[in-house]
Amino acid sequence: MGRLFKIFDTLVKVATGGLFVSFIGIIWMQVFSRYVLNNSITWAEEFARYSFVWMIFLAGGIALDKRAYMGLDIIFNFFSDKKKKIIVLFTDVCVISFLVFLGSAGYEIVGRTMRQTSPALRIPLGYAYSAIPVGCLIMLIYAVRRMYVDIRNGKQETMASKATKQI
Repeated sequence: MGRLFKIFDTLVKVATGGLFVSFIGIIWMQVFSRYVLNNSITWAEEFARYSFVWMIFLAGGIALDKRAYMGLDIIFNFFSDKKKKIIVLFTDVCVISFLVFLGSAGYEIVGRTMRQTSPALRIPLGYAYSAIPVGCLIMLIYAVRRMYVDIRNGKQETMASKATKQI
C-alpha cells in the first residue's frame, strides 16, 4: 500500500508541476506575443485560467497531506495532548465531509456544463469544471490517509507545531 501511495504522490506532484510550468510558459508567451510581436494569442488567457484552477485543486491535496494549511496553532498548543487528538480528529472529519459535499456538487456541475464550450479554446466547459471533483477526490484520498496514519500512530501535529519543535 505504501508503494501505491508513493506512485500516487509522484503523479500528483508531477501533474501539479507540469500545470505550473505550462501556466508560467503560456503567460510568458502571451506577454511576449502581445508586447513584442503586437499580436495576442487568443486562447492564452483562458488556458492559463483553467490550468491555474487545476493546479490549485491538485496542490490542495499535497497541502492536506503535509497539513500545510491555515490553522490557529497558538490556540491549539494550549490544549492537552488528549484534547489535541480530539480536535484534529474533528477537524479531519469536517474536512472530509466538506470535500465529499464539494466533490459531489462539482460532479453535478460537470454534468451540466459538458455541452457548453469555452469561448477561446472551444472545449467543453465540463473539462475545466472537472477540476472540482477530481481535486476533491485527490484531497479526500490524502485526508483519509492522513487521518488513518494519525489514528494508527496516535499523534496529531500541525505544520506550525512541527516547525516549533525543530527550532
